[in-house]
Amino acid sequence: MSGTPAFPGASSFVRVAAIGVACCTALALAAPLMVEPADAAPRKARKVTAITINARSHLGAVKQGVLGVNHRFAGSGHGMWDVALDRPDPVAVRRLRQAGVGPVRFPGGIVGNLFDWKDAIGPDHGCQTNGQWTPNGYARVHGVAYGVDEHMEFVDAIKGSALMMVPFATETPSDAADWVEYMNSPSDGDAGNPNGGVDWAELREANGHPRPYKVRLWEIGNEQRVRKQRYWLSQNTRTARRQYAFGGTRVIRDEVLGKNCRHPNVGVVSNGHPDQTFQLLYPPAEPGSVNVSVGTNPENWREVESLEAAEDGAQVYEVNEAEGLVRFGDGSDGAILPRQTRVRATYRSTHRGVFAFIKAMKQVDPRINVCVTWGTREFIGIAKGRSYDCFSAHAYTNFGAEGTFRWASAVQGHDRHMLGAQTERAFIADLKRRLPRSKPIALTEFGAIWGNKRVYPQWMASMTRATYMASMWVHWLELGIPWATGSDMLAPSHRGLLGRAPHFAYSAEALTRQAIRPVFHSGKRRLNVGIARNPRRNTRIGGQTYAALMAGATRARNGDLHVLVVNRLPGNGQRVRARVNLARFRSRGVAFVSRVNGASFRSWNGPRTKEVRLKRGRQRIRANRFTHVFPPHSVTVFRIPSR
Repeated sequence: MSGTPAFPGASSFVRVAAIGVACCTALALAAPLMVEPADAAPRKARKVTAITINARSHLGAVKQGVLGVNHRFAGSGHGMWDVALDRPDPVAVRRLRQAGVGPVRFPGGIVGNLFDWKDAIGPDHGCQTNGQWTPNGYARVHGVAYGVDEHMEFVDAIKGSALMMVPFATETPSDAADWVEYMNSPSDGDAGNPNGGVDWAELREANGHPRPYKVRLWEIGNEQRVRKQRYWLSQNTRTARRQYAFGGTRVIRDEVLGKNCRHPNVGVVSNGHPDQTFQLLYPPAEPGSVNVSVGTNPENWREVESLEAAEDGAQVYEVNEAEGLVRFGDGSDGAILPRQTRVRATYRSTHRGVFAFIKAMKQVDPRINVCVTWGTREFIGIAKGRSYDCFSAHAYTNFGAEGTFRWASAVQGHDRHMLGAQTERAFIADLKRRLPRSKPIALTEFGAIWGNKRVYPQWMASMTRATYMASMWVHWLELGIPWATGSDMLAPSHRGLLGRAPHFAYSAEALTRQAIRPVFHSGKRRLNVGIARNPRRNTRIGGQTYAALMAGATRARNGDLHVLVVNRLPGNGQRVRARVNLARFRSRGVAFVSRVNGASFRSWNGPRTKEVRLKRGRQRIRANRFTHVFPPHSVTVFRIPSR
């Protein structure tokens, strides 16, 4: 291929290399015929699209924290953790390093809302309750082999970083402070714990990790703004918002108690054994507020301070209000709970607010950044004047919730993605305008969810997904977002960044991350980019349109430019020829080019299907400008050395 121009507009071609995954469908990066976008004006009536980059502009620093991903603890990290060998799967590690993944969020979103980190350290991880409510209640999480220390071992293996989500619904400021101590405090031998209580740093060392993990980014809670994730909070949004901020109480009436991390709606029956312990769903409970009844025809039992002082066969129980535990006797010290008996409790669930969490955590380590997570503009006013480091938000194109999932065709699904990217950019830009300049935004979840799998089965692993995510990264670059964890690392079917274990795929999005990671290397500066005469696509969806091209650029300390251009048009004839102007810059006469693309916007990569490729090449350019033809549904990155 040495005599073939790989990239339209190139005056000479040096090499093209397939990167990452072998492709079973040939991908022609060169276009022998220039075809205008279907909804553009005829060529004679249209001037050339121009992308202008001001190489001397400085919009702020770039951080690689926007290339993060979400991950869950359940199911051995969705099969990423090899339980037999007690290590992360080497294939997953290799591919995530190749994709350039930055922060990895843990323990998850909804599933992590009831996570107890103290039951997820050491050789025995205990049990966990799934935070996802179902009509049958809350269930125990099986396969809890992937805990806090395993997550940090995995993060270190991929050379990433950690973002810790501290559950708000059932944890306390003291629990959160203990977690920071476990992760970040130095082990000081016999000096004891200056914070009192358990020396968590010493326990971390005993668990095989003497050095602090130095986790810098934390957030408190996950989507408590959503009614199904309120737990003890009020279903009234205004009330719940203030409860999240400042704490509150709620009387829980006749809760049928769970046991061993199982909390079905019908409760868990007694097995008739001595010393049984049942669990309140929403600890901590206010001392003295727990009233317990037993049996089908509820009979009230009596709380005692200690079962050891109880009489033989007395119908009594002991309560640990902080942990939400109700313990019954052994026959000698209090009566044994009868077999097949259900236990009910009425209690006052009492909680501190997010600002109390932040204060307690930063007293342990002032260097950490702790985000509030209500995630809407209404919370900004409540947080005014309060101490917090960052504002966490979720930017989802949720086709199901928005009623836009009834795609007439796959191409309409593609268009819905691009329109959704515009909407989420507007949402985050509005938050940024309202927040104080000292409070950055952390996007701890973003992406597109609940699309139409019947019409477009592989949309989550396709070039549509890749161009959508690349569009979002251009937006986050423009808005100066320092941290963003998008998509799920692993998920059922082909939904995750790497599909599902054990047949890890390298999706179109993973290839795109690999291509764009040089744009987001730390230490660079963001540049001003403008696009003139940008073609627009008429989606025929209520008259809505979107721009064909999106572009962002950064400049390294050595002067080199990195330019990211996304052609979001879906049609195979919708190439866009553009002149790239490098204002206030002189190149060495060459641009190194990386491109992710497939034969169609529907091209996708799965365990056995590899239709999307990353190719590299170079083209000769002038000192301060060049022309390039951007194929449809493609992501292109230029590295342009400075003279």
